[in-house]
This record gives sequence, C-alpha cells and structure tokens, in this order.
Amino acid sequence: MRSCFYTLYQSEKTEKVRIKTEELGVISRIDLVLQKELMKAGPESTYVRPVKQSGNVVGIRYKVDIPLNHHDVTKQVYFKNGAVFVWEKDFSVSDFPESEINTLELNGSRIAFSTQQYPGLEISFNLGSNEIDYQILYGRTNHYASVNLLAIK
Repeated sequence: MRSCFYTLYQSEKTEKVRIKTEELGVISRIDLVLQKELMKAGPESTYVRPVKQSGNVVGIRYKVDIPLNHHDVTKQVYFKNGAVFVWEKDFSVSDFPESEINTLELNGSRIAFSTQQYPGLEISFNLGSNEIDYQILYGRTNHYASVNLLAIK
C-alpha cells in the first residue's frame, strides 16, 4: 500500500518537473529572440519607440543602421496571439510619428521572423533611457530581462 502512494507522489512530482522544464524551454527560446533582435536597435534614441495596443506596450519599433552598405531599415518586434513577430522595411522617418505608435504592421513591411504560437504566453515591454526591459510569462513561470542599448547616442 505504501509503495502505491509513493509511486503516485513520484509521478506527480515528475509531472511538475516536466511542466516547469517545458515552461523554461519556451521562455528561453522567446528570450533569445528578443535579445538577438533588440540589441540591434540604434544608434539614435529618437528611433527606438514603444508600440502600444489597448494601453499596453506590446512591441518595440526601432531603426537599424547597416554600416557596410549605408542602408537603414526599420524593424519592429512585437507580441500578438501567443507569438513573437519581427518585421522589417526600408527606413523612413515617417515610420516614427510624433504621436503614439499603435500599428503592429506598416505598409511595405514584411515579416522577417515569427515564433510558433504558445497559448498562454504573455510578454510586456518597458522602454527606458538606455535599455529595454521586458517580462515573459508562460504558465506559472515569470522571467524578467533587459537589453542594454549600447549603441544609443
């Protein structure tokens, strides 16, 4: 009788560890995408702006200088329906209006990358003076991180 309860306890414990491992794996993949993309922002701070939907910051729009061919692109990383999307387009000053940015996609942009959808995934962003902070919540696991904008003038 005792071994039956012990086996049940071990299987519950194993299931909790499996779920936590899955959550950490998803968070790790999303964190890697955000770090890789957001560290490209700059060098002008006027071209790093939050993107809002329903009052929440769901993305960051930023200019990327490509020095070898003297070409600039506008990129945006954003969260929608449990997935992270990155689009890009040729840079234009009009991509960064004086008013609040609340459009997830612009004319002429193309999706450069997207993750798979993870039901229950939530991401929020906060733009500081020289860093972008973000929070990833998946299942019961919460992860806070930031990207220092080293190239910002």
